[in-house]
Amino acid sequence: MAGTGTADIETSRSPLRGTLFSAADRQIEGLLTQARFDTSLIEGLLFLDGGLIIPDIYFFISARLKSHLDSAAFSRLEAALEMGMVQPSFRSQETASFVDSLQVVRRAGIAGLLPGDQPDQIARRLDAALQRAADYQPAFWPSESPTSVAEHYQEIVESCLTGDEPPPVESGKAKAFLEDVWRRSVQWRIDCLQRAVTASGSGLRRGALMKEIGRTVGIEGSVDDVRDLYKAARAFGLAEEDVNALKTICTIMNNCYLYNQAQQQVTRADFPAYDQSAEVVLTAGRLTDEAIRAGSTPRSERPRLERTVTAPSMDALMEADPRRLLGVRKDIHAEYLAAVRAWRREPSSQQAERLVDIEHAYVETLTRNVPEHLPDQMTITHIAGSGSEPSTMFVAGTATTPGGYEDTGGPGPESMMPEASSSYRSHRAPHAGAIPVAIEVHREAVVAPTS
Repeated sequence: MAGTGTADIETSRSPLRGTLFSAADRQIEGLLTQARFDTSLIEGLLFLDGGLIIPDIYFFISARLKSHLDSAAFSRLEAALEMGMVQPSFRSQETASFVDSLQVVRRAGIAGLLPGDQPDQIARRLDAALQRAADYQPAFWPSESPTSVAEHYQEIVESCLTGDEPPPVESGKAKAFLEDVWRRSVQWRIDCLQRAVTASGSGLRRGALMKEIGRTVGIEGSVDDVRDLYKAARAFGLAEEDVNALKTICTIMNNCYLYNQAQQQVTRADFPAYDQSAEVVLTAGRLTDEAIRAGSTPRSERPRLERTVTAPSMDALMEADPRRLLGVRKDIHAEYLAAVRAWRREPSSQQAERLVDIEHAYVETLTRNVPEHLPDQMTITHIAGSGSEPSTMFVAGTATTPGGYEDTGGPGPESMMPEASSSYRSHRAPHAGAIPVAIEVHREAVVAPTS
């Protein structure tokens, strides 16, 4: 997703059903402000291939999602559900509604639901949107057992955290930071992880690892919010450098969870920020996935296509009528993505002309449906490559809301930016207090403008 920093990794399983919308995961709320949640949603809806997949539990644990619904009588999420651009992923094949899904979640004894009757309110409101959907088709969790999902999670966490040295990263500054984190975090990476695997029974459950880490900072019992670990660590007397190390380990833990969810849901994974923590997971994933590793091609050797267009600002896109704006995707989005893929497969002058024409038409159609807006100048860059391999997109711009990204204690997203295969740069001057944003995403579409 786009935002203060996002990374999508395309799994080797095929066909992909869309992109996992990680902004609704409770454990990453500390990384994204409400504004970044909202912009991530609209960017994903307008520019990502295949729509957004949201696991059932996210609807009932996410304070960001609840606030998004509360902010309008008719939200973009509801419009997207109506139009089939968001698919809930239910864990039971017998589930056809959010009310039914909430009952399944409660019977499973899943902790961390929003308090009181808030989950029930959300379920009823979203079911009303589903009833208006013409072609509603829910997605479902994998048919394999939950134990298998937990075993996959254990594998990726161990590949990321248990080495004597951190997985390799490109930035020298990030490498030095991670080496310091590794020295400070042995008890969490090794001791707590081993106890959590034992407590999980089979595989690894994220809640079990959070509970074991909590015990090292004075928390007895379950931990429902990762931010509670950071508060407890400071109260326990840990030095700020150790708290930052804990944040990094927990962020890697969460990114592993999102990576695993995406593989199991057969979607692109989505990270809240492309920083050293995300790169660790991406590196470990590539090293353990032969299909991804075999498809890697040096991007410096690929043809590029770059152009500048004028488009609505993100603020304007956010204020537009949801049905009208998302209707644009219905009309031309598929043709646009097909042109992007065609040029990446065959970067000829003919394919370039077709992509430029369709790209212009898509942006123009967006502009016509966003009245009275302050435009942005966007530079969009595509880099050729096989449509079957993970594609990387670099995005740089200025966030309209200060404080959209919470620093995790190390090099920020900009310092981690790899070479790009598609990019967007906003040329609008930042307002006072704005923060730089940088995004790496593995996808085949150009992301939405960020003002």
